[in-house]
Amino acid sequence: MGFRNMAQFNVAMLAKQGWGFLENPNSLVAQVFKAKYFSKSNFLNSQLGNKSSYVWCSIWAARGILEKGLIWKVGTGTSISIVNDEWVPDLDNYRLLSSYSGSIDNNVAELINCQTKEWNMEVINFTFGADETERILCIPLTKHPHVDLMAWRGEPSGSFSVKNNYKLLQRLDPNAYAIHPVYNDFYKKLWSIDLPTKIKINILKASWNYLPTRVNLLHKKLATEATCPRCGLGTETLNHLFRECPISVEVWTQLSKIKVLRYTTKLDGVKNRLVKSSKAVNRWKHPPHQTVKINFDGAFAAKEHRSASGIVARGSERSVLVSKSRIHEQVASAFEAEALACGETVQLGIDMQKEEFVMDRAFCYQTRVL
Repeated sequence: MGFRNMAQFNVAMLAKQGWGFLENPNSLVAQVFKAKYFSKSNFLNSQLGNKSSYVWCSIWAARGILEKGLIWKVGTGTSISIVNDEWVPDLDNYRLLSSYSGSIDNNVAELINCQTKEWNMEVINFTFGADETERILCIPLTKHPHVDLMAWRGEPSGSFSVKNNYKLLQRLDPNAYAIHPVYNDFYKKLWSIDLPTKIKINILKASWNYLPTRVNLLHKKLATEATCPRCGLGTETLNHLFRECPISVEVWTQLSKIKVLRYTTKLDGVKNRLVKSSKAVNRWKHPPHQTVKINFDGAFAAKEHRSASGIVARGSERSVLVSKSRIHEQVASAFEAEALACGETVQLGIDMQKEEFVMDRAFCYQTRVL
């Protein structure tokens, strides 16, 4: 996973809980927190309040970093402010900097032609500079408008990613929670050891005293007592858990070098199998009887903001039934180019009036960027 700063990793995990309130507002957890802490607003506009639980205080503390990673995806445009919200990709802070005519309302819906469901080019060209106009026109609009959605920037899917959020924290403040130089060597050596990532992360957590021992849980008011649940002879600190507890001592006593070598040998065997399986050649396979297989691919020209879709439909006998290509204008990214190619493929399957067809991205795993 690559998380070397456990404090920032913890913040990223807390931000994920806040994202859950936005993405699934009807979930039981979101409804409970909303009823108690932000019944008349939403999570982003919520207040900490008095006598709040430790869990709420922790999630609320990560709200700021969550806001820094959010961007609006345009649907109807009625919920998005033209200048106050982040909604234009590839611009600084995703916000427009131009001043605009007072005759235009504050929401993005005023920039969309309600009849054609396309951008109102006349209004946009008159209002914004050339660069901002180009960026706005590259934002795709659906022919079937939906409500405006909040998405996570930096992820093609728009869904929150802990790893992406961690990288955002690193960019904003790479020195936050910096590790003391004395320990740098230890962590570098730890990360270079050929061990499963989950073991490295647990060692890292132990070194920062982040493991959920009874003492730590009691400190965070998540437990009622600190007694070790295994031996009942002392408080469960990190030192007791790994060194003093009689059960742990027995485990260390029984652990022989031979058992360790057997474990590492098994791990090497798993890795070798993974390497062999990854070398398999990806060849075209014909679909089941009477099923049509449609291969598609997309190419993207970043400088021209154009893309091309290539599609070919074959039957079970490998004979080509239909093939087509199409050029798309005002395309913002390689991901969008691939999405357009995928959309064209679905439409082709519908036009062929096939009840069942197989879609496959042709020949490569990523869209070629020209």
